[in-house]
Amino acid sequence: VTSGGIGSFDLAEEILARGEADAVAAARQTLADPDWFRKIRLGLGHLVRRCEFTNYCEGLDQRHKQVTCKLWDRAVEPGDPSVRLAEDGKRRLNAPEWSPPPPE
Repeated sequence: VTSGGIGSFDLAEEILARGEADAVAAARQTLADPDWFRKIRLGLGHLVRRCEFTNYCEGLDQRHKQVTCKLWDRAVEPGDPSVRLAEDGKRRLNAPEWSPPPPE
């Protein structure tokens, strides 16, 4: 298993194709966009919210805080009661909801 800095399906596929690993782990990318596998499978890779590898999530984890992604906060409308916030009341607790677009 290889991991670290794998933020795109293309990179993961290249690693596997070159035989550099039998499996690829992409924790930060999966945190940034939990739906990225679905988006790729549906041919909607351009919609994937790409991890910027700032270690924002790692910093929260090291301080024993609820781990969130800074990219999630860009999708928060101030005062939206449907958005769950972390204990500090400043960060979105869950990734933004995503649904595939309706078929044409």
